[in-house]
Order: sequence, then structure tokens, then C-alpha cells
Amino acid sequence: MKAVEGDASFNPVRLTGLTTEELFFRFKMLVRRNRGDLLDTDRLLEDFDALVQGNPDLPFCKAVLDSPVYTECNGSERRIFLYMCHRYVSFGNKSVDIDKMSALADFFDGDILRQIGDEATTMQRKGLVTFASDDGIADTDALALSDTVKATFFEGIDIPEEEAVRHSDLIPAKTIQPKELFYNKAEGALIGRLESLLDGENFKHVQERLRATGMRRGFNAIFYGAPGTGKTASVYELARRTGRDIFWVDMAKLKSKWLGESEKCVRGLFRMYRSMCRAGGKAPILLFNEADAIFNKRIENVEQSSDQLNNTLQNLILEELESIEGILVATTNLLSNLDPAFERRFIYKVEFRLPGKESRTRIWKSMVPTLSDEDAETLASEFDFSGGNIENVVRKSTVEYVLSGDVPTLDSLRGYCEEEILKRNVKRNRIGFQQ
Repeated sequence: MKAVEGDASFNPVRLTGLTTEELFFRFKMLVRRNRGDLLDTDRLLEDFDALVQGNPDLPFCKAVLDSPVYTECNGSERRIFLYMCHRYVSFGNKSVDIDKMSALADFFDGDILRQIGDEATTMQRKGLVTFASDDGIADTDALALSDTVKATFFEGIDIPEEEAVRHSDLIPAKTIQPKELFYNKAEGALIGRLESLLDGENFKHVQERLRATGMRRGFNAIFYGAPGTGKTASVYELARRTGRDIFWVDMAKLKSKWLGESEKCVRGLFRMYRSMCRAGGKAPILLFNEADAIFNKRIENVEQSSDQLNNTLQNLILEELESIEGILVATTNLLSNLDPAFERRFIYKVEFRLPGKESRTRIWKSMVPTLSDEDAETLASEFDFSGGNIENVVRKSTVEYVLSGDVPTLDSLRGYCEEEILKRNVKRNRIGFQQ
């Protein structure tokens, strides 16, 4: 089509006489085209076969052709195996999530999925592929090429370092802007302890020690307290200071309206996070912001299918919290909405209280540097605000400065504070009859 559009001669893509580098580049292009629904899976397998059989002198192709991949495995297994080889050579993937492979159009049929789960495929029985392993524990959600295959099929091929798993909801640490935060004594001490733990070397040594003693290596923390007290901001600042990305959980994606989809989304989320941790480098922080939206109470007297779904999700999340090996932080304004079973899963519990007078004074001075110490203390004494409320006031003052050029004064800030109070204390009349 490109040749026709450009009124040029058509030169077919060369399939024979390739170098190993060219072979795997062709593999990559085939998979990319299939993902765009331009090829069906039968055609994908035909093209894989044409490349391998057309270059029998390449050490990789010779090893594959002489192995059970071509002498005993069926077409579906051969397609899976060659796709895994492509991921290993192109991206350094030591394992591939089964969901990632099945996401390709009709990549699997139901029967092959069942056989993989039962370890009954020829490629598994012949030792070509196996379930991925994390410290000796099989991960039945991912497949890996066997050590024998990696040692013999890829001789002379440079395998790249595995790329860190990227995701649209992954917030890189380097993009987080620094923010000055002020804590009361108790919460400040706990945040400082967490920052020390999340330091790269400290985290590694602590995990090694926990592994040696047979204890779980993951860390779950919950930040709870009134709105505007700095819970989410603290997670961002911890991530920035320790150089850890944030994997932000989109609650809307987890609360699917379709029965069965929510469980799949939750499992997929934690599987993705495990992949990020396995990819090397620093494990990102898995952030459940406003966690009470999904970490809610289980329903005792189940009457509807939605109640059963809710309980299933809670049990699934509790199970995942037990086995996590990275860092999970949940934030909530409504601790009472959480199921009591979640409490034990959080090793660090940080309560964010409204700032005391001294902290409020420092916040005012930080946000409005033109304020005198005396005026900042006056505002801190008169208004029992959270940091979020103070920020609202300062933002409104900034807007006014941009529009009119009026520099904020004690009186103008007092006025904005009064407006903030009115917004929080609006009383609504009851609807209906009163006696």
C-alpha cells in the first residue's frame, strides 16, 4: 500500500539470508502488526515459520528446528514459544505474563490455557518453558523460557537488560516537584522512619534480613486522618526523596460494572506491580489513594450478587496484601469504612492530625513569605485550619493578586479565611414536613 500511495516499485521484505539481528527485528514487526488486527494468528504462525525455516543456518533457527518446538509441539505452542523468544531477545524479558500473551488477538484458545495451567503442554513437559519463579516460588501467572533454552538457543546473542515495566499510571520520581511539608511530632517521626526504610540500600538490607528469618518482605502502610492534612502529598514527597516511582491505582478501573471483571482487574493490577518489582531497580510505591473506595467492609448477611462481589474483592485484596513484596501505601479520610481485617496487613499506621498552632504558623510563613512572624502567628491562632485549607486561602489570594495587583495583607487573608469557614459550615434545610 505504501508503494502504491508513493507511486513506487514494490520491494518485498526479504525473509531469507537474514542476520540474527534482522530475524528478531522481523519478529518484532510481526507481533506489532498482529496487535493492530492486521493479521490473524494463523497468518502470524505462518510468518514465524517462514522466517525460522528460511534461515536454517542461523544458530538460533537451527536450535529451534532441531528441538521439540518443531518436531513435537503443535502450532499454538510453537507460536507461544517464538513469541517468548522475541520478548527475551528484544526486551530482555525473563518471563512474560500469560495475560500479556493472551491479549494478542486470539493468541490462545481456551484449551491451551487449561493445558498450561495443568503443565500439560508439550513445551512444558519437554522442558522448553516453565512457570516463572520468584525466589523458588512458582508464579503461575507468567511463563519463562527454561534455563536450558536460554543457555543453548541464544549463543552469541546479546540479551539486553530487562526494561523497567512502564504503565500509563506510573508517575516517575524525577517528575515530582518538591514540596515543603510540616508535621506534628508523632507523624513527623513516622514519616522520617519510612523515608529511611525506603532508601535504596536500607530497603535492600532490610528485605534480605527478613528473607533470612522467613518473614514477609513487603511493607504496607496506611496514612489516615482529616482531609487536607498532607497524606497524599507525603507519599509524593517520600517517592521524590527516595527516587521511587509511584504506581497510582485508578479506582474507577477496579470497580467494573461487569461481573467478574473487577476480580480480573485487581489480579491484573497486583500482577503488573509484581512485574515492576521484578524488572530490577527500585520497586515503585503502589498507591491506593482514597482507599476506602475499595478497601471497604465485608458484608456479613449477603443478599445480593453485588454483596457477594464486594466480599470476593475484599478477600482477594487481603490475600494480595499478605504476599506483596514491594511498598504499598493506602490513604483514607474514613478509617471507619475499612474492614477490620485490613488493620493487621498494615505494618505502618500513620495518623495525620490537624496541625498544631506552631505548625500552622510555619505553613502560613512558607506559603505567604511576605507575612510577618506576628501576622502568621495571628492567623494560626484564629483559624484552626489544615494545610489544605490554608493552601485554598493562599491560592485565592494569589488569584486576586494576579487580577488586581493587591498584595495579600492580614485583613485580606482574614477575609478569605472567613470564606473558607463558610464553605465548610453551610447548613442545609431538611426536605419534607416538620412538626
